[in-house]
Amino acid sequence: MNIVNAQRADTGGQAMRLSRAINETFPGVHTSCAFSGGLNYGAIPYDILYQKKWKVEGFPDEVMDIWKAADVYHLHHNMGWMQHWPLREMNSEAGIIMHVHGRPSARNALSMRKQKEEIQKVIRVVSTPGLFARVFGFDNIKRWFPAPIDIVSLKKTRRNNRKSDGIFRVTHAPTVNKNTAEFLEVMALIEQKYKHVETIVIHGQTQINAQSLKSVGDIHFDSLGHGIGSNVLECMAMGIPSIAGNWAPDYPDLIKSMHPRHVLPFLSVTEKEDLFEAIERLILDESLRRELAIAGMEWVEKYYTFKNTAELAIKTYQEAIALRS
Repeated sequence: MNIVNAQRADTGGQAMRLSRAINETFPGVHTSCAFSGGLNYGAIPYDILYQKKWKVEGFPDEVMDIWKAADVYHLHHNMGWMQHWPLREMNSEAGIIMHVHGRPSARNALSMRKQKEEIQKVIRVVSTPGLFARVFGFDNIKRWFPAPIDIVSLKKTRRNNRKSDGIFRVTHAPTVNKNTAEFLEVMALIEQKYKHVETIVIHGQTQINAQSLKSVGDIHFDSLGHGIGSNVLECMAMGIPSIAGNWAPDYPDLIKSMHPRHVLPFLSVTEKEDLFEAIERLILDESLRRELAIAGMEWVEKYYTFKNTAELAIKTYQEAIALRS
């Protein structure tokens, strides 16, 4: 089976980790990664990697040779791929996976619905559970597809970097709409009240360096409305208690129902007015930090291991090929 993981920019490393997970679990499967934008993951010792600023008039021949020979196209992020990689350039018998990461914009969601007739024989998956209606808005095979997390490497990073110098570190990694301004306002007040607290904002780093910086934190704030994305999952894998927002009112209940012990593996905060109290509570309550650390590790280890995600990937790819035949 030949798989192409295609992504405009893999700043969170989702496509690279998925390829690695598949290669390590199923050595006979060949994966390639194609990018039309930036890569922020660091050194890549595996896969075929194309990182070019492709233009509308065409793509390099070596990319197209691999593209046309694929058995499965795993297209990350949004439906724009159907415009940039026309269906006529695909292997007509290959399976197609449309994988949405993070919170989709209203424009992208509308685009997906408008193109639904064109892509009936496509499997739709999301990186966050409970978002199918919001993202796709029509019926077909679709499922939650957890992004693999390198749990072993992250735990080692945490052991090597964790500090015990009396400083309490609160980390945050800004991306789009991560409530960074609100976080910094609250942390200014926290630092006035608690002199041993330090704020660490992580930006402009490769993914590997960002993981290293997160590993020194005592708690991690992600956002007020994004659910649990890669930043939170990496912190959970390292046993770092995290604060995250909700996608929808019933999102915490959904996550609790899926957890091995039916507990929420992060502290749920959706309003700026509640953020000070949440951070203060975690600073003062060591038992709560320990509880969240354990619950977070249990969540990641149940769903996000390389083996689990690779097995789900191969099953999904086989179904996608059958759907197109």
